[in-house]
Amino acid sequence: MANISFRLARVFAWIGLASILIFIAGATVWSSGADAPSSYNPNLVEHGSTRVDRVDFGLLALVGSAVTSLIATLGTASTILLGWRTDLRQGAESKLKNQQQELQIEQLKLQLFEVQRTSAKVEPNTPAHA
Repeated sequence: MANISFRLARVFAWIGLASILIFIAGATVWSSGADAPSSYNPNLVEHGSTRVDRVDFGLLALVGSAVTSLIATLGTASTILLGWRTDLRQGAESKLKNQQQELQIEQLKLQLFEVQRTSAKVEPNTPAHA
């Protein structure tokens, strides 16, 4: 589970990085439109007798990449937190399992000691190392 969440976090991080690059490119394109002469406005398209503004690619890229960056950041944060919680839980389970195994080892040592002690009482005349 943790491995999947870290893969998802990596995917979201790459999406965020790509959106930041698009954000920078969009801001550059959008800001370069300010240098155009005031008599020429490439954003206006004539439809008959009315003039209609068309969507500027730079502004669209800027807003789209900002939204994508925000979503990717939230996705990365959530998957990292979920993976972190899963790792903590798995670590606690592993620690508990180790403690249980240590307890079983101690119980088996006590049982072995009891068996050796009772066998020594039953056969006192036999040599210990035959």
